[in-house]
Amino acid sequence: MLISKLNALSPLQTLERGYALVKKENQYVSSIDDLNNEDNVSIYLKDGYVKATIHKE
Repeated sequence: MLISKLNALSPLQTLERGYALVKKENQYVSSIDDLNNEDNVSIYLKDGYVKATIHKE
């Protein structure tokens, strides 16, 4: 039962459900307010990651 609970909270399981993790300068981004125009970020998905540049409108 404990393993099941730990699995549900695992960041890897979150990625498997279709979510992504975004990092900027080795810190996770939790809000759009954490990003500025032209920031470089890494977006982590279930099968790897991509690098992107932010373009705010």
